Amino acid sequence: MLRLAILTFSILALPAAAAPAEGAALRKGPAGLRMAKMPATVQCPPGRLVVLVRFTGASARRDVRAARVDVRGTDLRKTIKARRGKLRRATLKLPCGVTSKVRIAAIGRRGRTLARKTFTVSTRVQSGNPAPEPGAPPTVEARLPGSSTTWTALVDYRRSGTREGQTCIQVSATTPEHGFGLGTFCGLLTEDAYFVKTQSADDPGGGKRLVLAGAANLDTVASVALTSPTGTQQLALSPPEDATSGPGGAFIAVFDSATTTVEQLTLVVTLKNGTTQTSSSPRSVNLRRADGQRL
Repeated sequence: MLRLAILTFSILALPAAAAPAEGAALRKGPAGLRMAKMPATVQCPPGRLVVLVRFTGASARRDVRAARVDVRGTDLRKTIKARRGKLRRATLKLPCGVTSKVRIAAIGRRGRTLARKTFTVSTRVQSGNPAPEPGAPPTVEARLPGSSTTWTALVDYRRSGTREGQTCIQVSATTPEHGFGLGTFCGLLTEDAYFVKTQSADDPGGGKRLVLAGAANLDTVASVALTSPTGTQQLALSPPEDATSGPGGAFIAVFDSATTTVEQLTLVVTLKNGTTQTSSSPRSVNLRRADGQRL
């Protein structure tokens, strides 16, 4: 008699600091998936949402080949292929201070979406300085003198998806009461020593700001300096998350838009071989599209 091995497939979504609970109550998901209740909020930073996956008999009968988790309106996306054995995970780093639509889809043959469910997840900005979670991604911060707003740049190295191999930067602004994300932009540090973007933003604490943020290749870059009307400052670079997180270190600086314009900024990147790369008025330097082409 031919015996068929039927895979089981269930999904648990939890904040990064949580551990999968034994016997957690699972709910009905798309195309036979079983899934735990999606958390309504996750702490930010780091804004990590972890999704754990296992296959069920019902999803196998629907010929589910993978689960895809993505955030609507962004390029944040992770695909988990169907395999036997232990739970597998996908981790999404959500922007701080925003509410996102997180979608979980059951994927069949040739990438066809068999069914999908959408959940609303908010990133909760906590007051004070909570202890970082184990494995939290490194960030770098900037703050204007006298301001309660902290501006944060977080490195997100893409190991899969449409931007596989690219390094992305997520910028957010937080106060003890409010917070929001400024979006995500990416570069290719295997070809460029750095990338940077300067944008105007509303300060949740009041006023308009000019925010410069980017990432440098830690393997080749010795330092990053920024000259503005107030002088020249050496920008701190965040360390890599782990050995597989790519070479990118984030940097960030913030100015009052009333006194500083992007035309008054000059970025100087010094390489470890002693050469320098200079960018005047660095609005958008070395940014990449999802297909890797330059913007």
